[in-house]
Amino acid sequence: MKIILKKEHQGLGKKGEVKDVADGFARNFLISQEIALPATPSNIFAITHLVQEEERTKKQTKQKLESFKEKIENLKITLKMQTDAKGKLFGAVGKEEIQKALEKKIGIKVPKQKIGLDKSIKEAGNYEVVINISEKSKSKINVQVVSFVHPTRKI
Repeated sequence: MKIILKKEHQGLGKKGEVKDVADGFARNFLISQEIALPATPSNIFAITHLVQEEERTKKQTKQKLESFKEKIENLKITLKMQTDAKGKLFGAVGKEEIQKALEKKIGIKVPKQKIGLDKSIKEAGNYEVVINISEKSKSKINVQVVSFVHPTRKI
């Protein structure tokens, strides 16, 4: 029986490939598990059209990610934070502050999960933060925390 694969199946082939398999294997496993469809002209057309559409979407996504990576590569963000006289922050700079600063600077909201900050920044200084754009692509930004000493009030 000729079938067309709806999903990749190890040992059989990739999505969109037409294969000739045993009738029982096709009916009892591949078709019932929605891994494949009978290879009729309409099913072949539908699956190949779907595969082409997915390829196009992947290319567009890859181009958007490359464009985003170019925008933030070696980007410098400056954050003014209130500190004591020794440069120690009141509070800390975390992923949320970096996310807001990135959104303000480039106009794109980066999910907090993509910001590679292991622990909060608690002192003024320069820090290198990794942005995980995709599984394979990473970019580094420079975060400069500037000390802003608030004059103490006398009561």
